[in-house]
Amino acid sequence: WSRGASIATQVAQRLGNDDIEVNFMGLYDAVDRNPFRDYPDTVPSNVRNFAHARSGQSNRISRSERYGHANERNFPSSHSTIGTNPLGGHHNWMLNQAHRAGVRLK
Repeated sequence: WSRGASIATQVAQRLGNDDIEVNFMGLYDAVDRNPFRDYPDTVPSNVRNFAHARSGQSNRISRSERYGHANERNFPSSHSTIGTNPLGGHHNWMLNQAHRAGVRLK
């Protein structure tokens, strides 16, 4: 995982240790590397809904592909612009995935 994905999965895992369920986790182009030791290398089992917007220019295999409920989609974007350019379609897709998971957004 990238740094952000590593932190997000670590938080989810710690919540799972206390039997707290995570309803939704959304990541943008989480690369296949883990700069932190002892962090989970897959999406923790207490995450009910997971979405991963991937850069279409990426040939990386993501660790989320090992998760049974993964919802991934490639977008025509670079790693550095995915998640930051609201015109790329990935932002609306991620918001839709969160909404479908029951996340209330304002």
